[in-house]
Amino acid sequence: MDSLDELCKQISDHNSLTLSPLLTDPANYKFYDSLPYEDICRYVAAEKEALLSSLPPGSQFHHVGSTSVEGMCGTLNPDGLVIIPTFPPSREVLKTFLECGFSLSGKPRKGRRRNVKRRSEIDAIWFVKPIREEGSVLSGQFFKVHLCSQNSKSVTLLLDVRDILRSDKAAFQEYAAAKREASANHPTDIVAYKEGRMRGMPIVKDRMKEKSSISG
Repeated sequence: MDSLDELCKQISDHNSLTLSPLLTDPANYKFYDSLPYEDICRYVAAEKEALLSSLPPGSQFHHVGSTSVEGMCGTLNPDGLVIIPTFPPSREVLKTFLECGFSLSGKPRKGRRRNVKRRSEIDAIWFVKPIREEGSVLSGQFFKVHLCSQNSKSVTLLLDVRDILRSDKAAFQEYAAAKREASANHPTDIVAYKEGRMRGMPIVKDRMKEKSSISG
């Protein structure tokens, strides 16, 4: 596990962040046609309580990703979204994640941020921890947390996609079918699987555009 000083240094030099092996090992992405929704929600709720008990006032935690949508297919790796009032995260925030068993694992949209130079311009990073719960169906999987600023585009994307899939049956069915097809076509290629499932969600994208035009 990283020390706090090492973690602070990595955040300062965030352009050199690399993905955790947990996120790149195909063995961690076994596909399930039916996910144990209630078991996953219980695990995520416990992690939420542990994190928010030590994070700054005003911090938010949301269960996101496929495991936050009842009935959705996918992997057993839950996703959480933590929104903090100020960004980059303070030393105290980073200490909380370390004490809760997380390690820094990368950041989203790395290719689009190659010219980011100032530390203040980063608005989202990823933390990950292995799940070690004896007897749990989740044991051996990993839990990924998207730590974001309030204005990060990742926040809007993660919450909007989750809410659309929860409320729109057509979007749900379309995305589930895309995930099944991508998993069948790319059982060991994580990148190709993720790209394939994203191409199969035009309804979700249309709903997001509609929401953006209304709120704008």
